Amino acid sequence: MANPWIKVQGKVKVKVKVKVKVKVKVKLKTRLGPQCIHSEGQQSVMFNRDANIYEVAQRNTDSLLMAYFKLNAVDDMAPQFLYHQIPEHFTYNTSTRK
Repeated sequence: MANPWIKVQGKVKVKVKVKVKVKVKVKLKTRLGPQCIHSEGQQSVMFNRDANIYEVAQRNTDSLLMAYFKLNAVDDMAPQFLYHQIPEHFTYNTSTRK
């Protein structure tokens, strides 16, 4: 639709620059609280109602706490950090639970 107030003859190139400011907050630290501590074999397990109970039982049973102990056993730097400091220096992959 043409603008009746503007008369254009020939080719016209128009450049438009748009600046958009986006503010994003991301919480990267994992909170390691008392809910992460459990007796051996007594950690909570979450699953869908439709999940196969046998597959759920076969999943890797390492919790954050067990991963912390294993990390301290295999990494020379890890023992210098307290349990709640580990997420500042190491990452935990929830899908592989390592």
